[in-house]
Amino acid sequence: MKKFASLAGALLVMLALTLGACAPQDRDPVHHTPPNEQQQPQQPEDTQEDLTGLWDTSDIDLSHIRSERLIAFTFDDGPKTETTALLDVFAQFNENNPDWQAHATLFTLGGNINDSNKQILRRAADAGMELGNHSFSHPNLTQLSDEQLLEEIKSTDLLLKEADGKEKHLLRPPGGHYDERILSLAGVSLINCTGELDTSDWSGVSENDIYNKVISNLLDGGVVLMHQGYTTTVNAVKRLLPDLKERGFQVVSVSELAKAYSVRLFTGQAYSYIG
Repeated sequence: MKKFASLAGALLVMLALTLGACAPQDRDPVHHTPPNEQQQPQQPEDTQEDLTGLWDTSDIDLSHIRSERLIAFTFDDGPKTETTALLDVFAQFNENNPDWQAHATLFTLGGNINDSNKQILRRAADAGMELGNHSFSHPNLTQLSDEQLLEEIKSTDLLLKEADGKEKHLLRPPGGHYDERILSLAGVSLINCTGELDTSDWSGVSENDIYNKVISNLLDGGVVLMHQGYTTTVNAVKRLLPDLKERGFQVVSVSELAKAYSVRLFTGQAYSYIG
C-alpha cells in the first residue's frame, strides 16, 4: 500500500510539472523608444495589424540606390524663390552622375503654396523628390487646439496632393516643437533631424559653415536639416553632392532611407535618425 501511495505521489508531481510547462508564460512587454530619444522603436514582426500603424513605403523606388552608405537631405519652409535653384543643383548632379542619383525631402509650408509656384512642387515630385508636411503657417504646434492642429496638417496635405497625388505626408513640426498630444493626433510619423546635422543655415552662417557642418558629421542614416530660402544653402549643396559621392555617401529622401535600411516608421513616433 505504501508502495502504491509513493507511486501515485510521483505521478502527481510529474503531472504538475507537465501542466506548469504548458501554462502561458509571462512575457516582457514591448516598449517603444520614447519620442525624444534618437534610438529607434523596437521593430515587431510584420502582421496586417502592425502595418496599419506604419508609414507606407511600398511605392518608394530604390532602383537608383548604389551605395550602402546613405544620408537624408531635408529642406524646410518651401517653396521659396531659391527652391528652383536648389532643384537645378540636384538635376545637374543627377545628369552628370546617372549611376549615383540624389534625392531629398522638401518639407513644405502650405501657406507658401500659390498658383505661381505649384509647378515647382510638381517638378520636385517628378524628379523623385519627396514632399513633406511642415504645417500651413509654421506655428508652434503644441500651442494649438486639436482642431487647429489638424487643420494645419490636413490643409497642407491637400495642397501637396495636387503635386504628388499622395493623401498623407511625413510631418516635420516647426521648430521641432511637439509633445505626446501632437504624436497621437498627427496620424503620421514625425521627422526631426540628427542633432549634429542641423546646419542652422537660417541664422546667417556662411556656405562654408553649412558645408563643413555636414562633412564633419557624416553618419549612415543621418538626417540633415537645411532650408530652401538661402543661396548659401544652394551653393553648399552644390559642393556637397559630389564630395559625398567621393566619400561613398548617396543622398536620399527620408522615405528612401527608411526603406533602404528596412526601418519601419511608426505612426505616433518621432525620428531624428534612421538607421
